Amino acid sequence: AGTIQPPAMAPPPPADATSGSDTPSIKKGTHFKMLSRGTWVRGAAAGALAGTMLESLLYPVETIKTRLQTRGASRLAAAPLSLRTALHGVGPNALIMGTGSFLFFLAYEPVRHFLNQIPALRERQSLVHFISCGFGMFAGSTIQVPNDVIKTRMQSGRSSGLVSSAMHVWRNDGIKGFYVGGPAWLMVNLPKTQIAFMLYHAMMVEYKQRVAGDRAL
Repeated sequence: AGTIQPPAMAPPPPADATSGSDTPSIKKGTHFKMLSRGTWVRGAAAGALAGTMLESLLYPVETIKTRLQTRGASRLAAAPLSLRTALHGVGPNALIMGTGSFLFFLAYEPVRHFLNQIPALRERQSLVHFISCGFGMFAGSTIQVPNDVIKTRMQSGRSSGLVSSAMHVWRNDGIKGFYVGGPAWLMVNLPKTQIAFMLYHAMMVEYKQRVAGDRAL
């Protein structure tokens, strides 16, 4: 007699199938597939380059502003500020700010792609950018807040260089000294950047709609 074969089992239901639920599902693996393409890494690298260039261009202006705020205009006139002193430390600070921008987009892009997988948020792109930007700012602040502490000491003339300024902060206050004013920094820069990203996206969408409308005429 022949052997009895076990009955064939029905294939399992799809991973994103829902049973009687109206809650929109997220396709399993979609987010990680996006991350594997390297798009977010390219975005982070572009952000790092932009942050480095921006810091390099504005550093001398910020140096003058810091000296005016910390010493006063008369004392600044007594100690003339040359182009060399205004640019002192621009290289290391630009690289550090570039790293902070890299961390910002390293967090921003994956969160944005993840939120776009949620159907309820696909039509609320301003909210997606707002939330993603918040994650990015928290990630970037781990580098940007310590850099601001060190940069302020250098620009105000309290320290002669990046290493000496960092060592002074470490010896006197330890790791917490690098994050003095961190909450205030976030209170200023977090909503400012989130609003800027939301407005940029809203204006970009409006511009594209107007261009599309003009072409249709």
